[in-house]
Amino acid sequence: MSGPRGAIVTGGTGALGRALVRRLLAQGTRVAVPWRNAGEWRSLHLEAGGAPLLGIEASLADAAGAAAFVAEAAGQLGVLDAVGLLAGGWAGGASC
Repeated sequence: MSGPRGAIVTGGTGALGRALVRRLLAQGTRVAVPWRNAGEWRSLHLEAGGAPLLGIEASLADAAGAAAFVAEAAGQLGVLDAVGLLAGGWAGGASC
């Protein structure tokens, strides 16, 4: 069974996201990651060692930013058949 051909991983510069990015790249998947911190992106890019990893500076804090990222990623990857949504965090308050 082969893996996906093109994937987006939000939160790809974090610990869990990096693990997913590594796994996808090992399967030969082209991966797009939105980033806000240049140092974290450079670290991930170096770790990928030339694998097909696309970094796009983007904020997913609002729908317009998320839509712009997805459109650019899909356009550059050519195909998008997997998404790993690992961005975000708990801001506190009562849990559900």
